[in-house]
Amino acid sequence: MRGDVVLDVGCGNAPYKTWFGREIKYIGIDTQPGEGVQHLIDGESEWPIADESVDIVLCTQVFEHANNFQQLLSEINRTLRGEGRLVATFPFIYNEHGAPNDYRRISAHGAEIIFPGWRVVLVKRQGGIGSTLALLWLNWRDLAMNRNFALRLMKATLLPIWIFESMIINVLGLLLDKIDRTDSFYSNVMVVLEKPEG
Repeated sequence: MRGDVVLDVGCGNAPYKTWFGREIKYIGIDTQPGEGVQHLIDGESEWPIADESVDIVLCTQVFEHANNFQQLLSEINRTLRGEGRLVATFPFIYNEHGAPNDYRRISAHGAEIIFPGWRVVLVKRQGGIGSTLALLWLNWRDLAMNRNFALRLMKATLLPIWIFESMIINVLGLLLDKIDRTDSFYSNVMVVLEKPEG
């Protein structure tokens, strides 16, 4: 498989651009302006990318925000070359975020049926009961403490305690993950799929 052209869908500030470790043609698209965005899209229209011109589509934490999910899937299929790969991540157990544009959660099993006919290279559950609970608790606490100025001031004042507590919660979460053998309480899913030739 060639990997010279990478399309980063929902790229924002392009945090993954440097991960490829070699020269690539990187194309960043998003519905919002950002440092890595070369093309602004509206989520409804055809992307300004030629048919079957991309080797790898990177789509991290985007599926849950796509208002027109079928359009997103269609455009990934249209722009990706045969035997090209889609690398995608999306939350499974996670708090609502990016509201009001947070529409869905997809399980590891759901990830395998979104692209019928595609070859599943990898489906990876990320996290376990411990890290998922830690993530939810820390996110809840952060959102709760940002509701007004007085709470934000209290949060700033208690920052050293906040950092220490976060460290303890994360360590406990990782320890709980070590004993979680259920494969059912993951917070995130990563999938790698290969588009069929033709």
